[in-house]
Amino acid sequence: MKEIKKELEKRLTPDERIKLLGHTAGSIICTLAKYLIQTSGYGITSRILLREIRELGKKDAKKIMEIFGIKERSPENASKILKIIALNIGLKLEKRKNGTVVTECPYGECVKEFEEPFICKVCLEYNKGVIEAVLGPGFTLKRSKYLLDNGLCDFRIEKKS
Repeated sequence: MKEIKKELEKRLTPDERIKLLGHTAGSIICTLAKYLIQTSGYGITSRILLREIRELGKKDAKKIMEIFGIKERSPENASKILKIIALNIGLKLEKRKNGTVVTECPYGECVKEFEEPFICKVCLEYNKGVIEAVLGPGFTLKRSKYLLDNGLCDFRIEKKS
C-alpha cells in the first residue's frame, strides 16, 4: 500500500488528485441525478435532493467555522467560508475587481460530458446552505454568471426581500 501511495504521489500533484476526485464525484452525482429524474421525475428529485444538499452545506459551513475559529456571522466571513470550501473541493478561483469568481470547476466537465446540468443546481443549493448557516435565513446566494455560458461562475450574497 505504501508503494502504491508513493507512486500515486509521484504521478499526480495534489491539485491533479483533487481534480480527479472532483470529476469522479461529479460523474456519480450526474449519473444518480439522471437516473432519479428518469424514474421519479424532475420535481420530486429536485425538491428532495436539493433540500438535503442545502442541509449538507449548512453542516459543512459549521465545521469550517469551527476549524478556522470563525465566530462572527458576517457577509465577509460567509464569503471566506465559501472560498475555503471551493478550494477544498477543487475549484479554481480568481480575484477580480468585483470579487472572486470560479474559473475552473471539475464538476462543470461532468455537466458537459453527461449533458446533465443538475449538478450546477446541487452546487448552488449547497452554497445557499453555507450562506444560511453563517448569516441566517434572511440571506441567500444568487449566481450572476454561469461557467458553462460565460466561462466563469460568479455568486453574490444577497439579503432576501
